[in-house]
Amino acid sequence: MPLYFLRAIERTDGAACHHGTELIDLHDDIDAAVAHLREVGTTFGKVIVFVHHLDGRVEEVARIGLEPRAAPAGAPTVSRGDHAE
Repeated sequence: MPLYFLRAIERTDGAACHHGTELIDLHDDIDAAVAHLREVGTTFGKVIVFVHHLDGRVEEVARIGLEPRAAPAGAPTVSRGDHAE
């Protein structure tokens, strides 16, 4: 089964959902775009959803049909209420 990459791209006037270079649709904000891509992603099988922020950051926000991403070896484990030293 192929792996698909879906992207929510933050814009000054809202957000856009993309599959590759294909524009899927537009939303009023990035949260709505991510929610839409999470829903659409369930029809694709294996999906990773990314957010491209206005400041240039790219963030993986969801994995659908895949195992959760493991932390790199040696990375500190931080849970709610704990703080990395």
